[in-house]
Amino acid sequence: MTNRDGSVAPPARRTHAERRQETRAKLVAATIESLVEEGWSGTSTRAVAQRAGVSQGAQQHYFPTKRALVEAALEAILAEQNAAATTWDVPAAEEERVGFLLDRLWEIHCLPVNLAVQELLTMARTDPETAESIGRLHAEAERAAITAGHTLLPTLGTHPDFPARVRTSVATMRGIVAVAAVADPRESDLWPHARGVLLRGMPR
Repeated sequence: MTNRDGSVAPPARRTHAERRQETRAKLVAATIESLVEEGWSGTSTRAVAQRAGVSQGAQQHYFPTKRALVEAALEAILAEQNAAATTWDVPAAEEERVGFLLDRLWEIHCLPVNLAVQELLTMARTDPETAESIGRLHAEAERAAITAGHTLLPTLGTHPDFPARVRTSVATMRGIVAVAAVADPRESDLWPHARGVLLRGMPR
């Protein structure tokens, strides 16, 4: 930005709230990256602070425990998944939207952040607190998928079994991602076959 005399104006100073938000966002992003790359056991508050480029004192101010960091990361993951749905280029015909819905939900499950979800699902088996957090995330993700389905399929989505069929589709996708966790899930040969089965089970 330049002044009227042509000189370069100094950048506007960020507000305290903006600095706080930036620090929180860095810590949350670093937590997700650490869960994806290092797993639960390799993720620590110290490592997250270093990865985020902030002091451990600042990290402890915003997120005093590893659990608090993970809770914030789970919320960010759900927000990222929901945001992906806002960019969909929806087909005009409702009949075409059934397969479109399955494909878009699959793309969401292939986002890198889902490796963090898989890591937490594994932890949840023996950790009640993680189970509560990931269970809440899973339920919210299912509701978001069902809501998206109702929006895309105003007629077909009124079928009484529609919510259960969406939940079954989501569970199937999570299972495929888990099986393909050691590789890119988009390269899994399970999805094309699963898609056909799920498509036949959806209201038409």
